[in-house]
Amino acid sequence: MRYCVEAAQLHAQFGSEILDLAKHSAITGEPILRHMAYEFPEEGMETIQDQFMLGGSLLVAPVIVKGLRTRNVTFSFGIWIGDDGTFVEGPTNLQIDVPLGRLPWYRKR
Repeated sequence: MRYCVEAAQLHAQFGSEILDLAKHSAITGEPILRHMAYEFPEEGMETIQDQFMLGGSLLVAPVIVKGLRTRNVTFSFGIWIGDDGTFVEGPTNLQIDVPLGRLPWYRKR
């Protein structure tokens, strides 16, 4: 039940942004979900397989291994603001805590 509530909150929070990205994608053909190397082609992110960009400013870093409660996140240049209120200055790799029920995301300022 908790997962459903959190999913609904994420939908409400990002719904209009996703709709705007879909409209942009329909016009330009640019993908909504983007590989890190697509958005940051000169930063050596080709091997990153467990995080992605939603549009050009939202980095999403889900846990994809059952039972993990931490994960490494690779950040591009810039200032990133996390879903948990943290600020990260990139470029950097950062080990983050991911309690059950958290879908980590960071918005580039």
